[in-house]
Amino acid sequence: MALNTRIYPRHQVRIEVRYRITGGASSAATFDISRGGLFLETSQKFTTGQALTLEISLPGKGLVLDIPARVIHSHTGTRKGAGIEFGPLPARDRRLLDDYIAQLAEAVEGTKTY
Repeated sequence: MALNTRIYPRHQVRIEVRYRITGGASSAATFDISRGGLFLETSQKFTTGQALTLEISLPGKGLVLDIPARVIHSHTGTRKGAGIEFGPLPARDRRLLDDYIAQLAEAVEGTKTY
């Protein structure tokens, strides 16, 4: 059994995310998001540790956040996609992301840490 090292609650939400990797760009939807990262549903093959930049348009904010990130794990089974960890963010972007996630926590039932 794998050790659970997550420290932030995840919230199921679908957000369209554009991502840039070496060699190109594409888009996919999130399955869930937390303060520390997200799960991106995609058939794109990623490598653990691969760097990427996420472009996330926060619903209701009218802003696009450019978030440095890296692939933590990749899935090719039933739920295809990748676990993505956010890198360091400017203070303003961190605050906007945290505010959005706090709104999800208030609005969405079934919040859990796993």
